[in-house]
Amino acid sequence: MNKELDFNQAWDTILEYEIATESEMRLVCNINGNRKSVLDSIVSAKSEYRTIEQYMEFNETHMSWDGERWVEDACLTWDDVLPNGYNPS
Repeated sequence: MNKELDFNQAWDTILEYEIATESEMRLVCNINGNRKSVLDSIVSAKSEYRTIEQYMEFNETHMSWDGERWVEDACLTWDDVLPNGYNPS
């Protein structure tokens, strides 16, 4: 994803992806100001990503819409990718 979201787009996306609740975002923005960088700090505090764009870029391929909300796709386990009976020791 190359496009940086503005404050309103980032706000909506954080809610859509259920990264934070509206009340959490309102509290943080009331304290720190209504800036995109503040929303990115929420994303950083609540996930392993530094920005909402980074979060979206990763999750576009790992999440799907179930008709009501975004849900994580099933991830492969080591048993799915390693040969049967593989033991590294």
